[in-house]
Amino acid sequence: MDDGVGWYIAKMIRESISDRIDVMEADQLSIEMIEDIKDRQVVIFVDAHVSEEDDWIRISEVQPDSKLGLTAHIVSPSNLLSICQSIYNKYPKAYLYSVKGVNFDFSEELSEQTRKSADEAIKLLSDLVDSSE
Repeated sequence: MDDGVGWYIAKMIRESISDRIDVMEADQLSIEMIEDIKDRQVVIFVDAHVSEEDDWIRISEVQPDSKLGLTAHIVSPSNLLSICQSIYNKYPKAYLYSVKGVNFDFSEELSEQTRKSADEAIKLLSDLVDSSE
C-alpha cells in the first residue's frame, strides 16, 4: 500500500544516515509535535500524495499557516509551524517531501513506481543532509 511510503522512507533513512538526522515516525501529525520541532534548524515532513500528473516526487518549502482545512490529516505541517510560531515566537525551516502513490489497496508492499520514487526521494534527502553539514 503506497500510503506507507513515509514509513518506508523513514526506515531507510534511519538505516542509512540516522547518525546525522533524527527520524520520527507517526501515522498523523499532532499538536504535541511542536515540542519536538521547536528547537530544530530544519524539519522534513514526508508523506504520500495522489495525483493525475506525472509528479512522482514533490518537494516544497513549508510556511506557517493557521488555516485548518478539511483533509485526511487533521494537522498539516504548516499548521504545526504556525502553532510553534504562536507559542515560541519561532519555527524551523521546513520542507515537505511527498511521493506519489498509486496503489492504496491493503498490501504490505509499495507499488514498483512508488518504491522507485521513494528511493530517489531518499537520495535527495541524503543529499540535503550532506549539504547542510
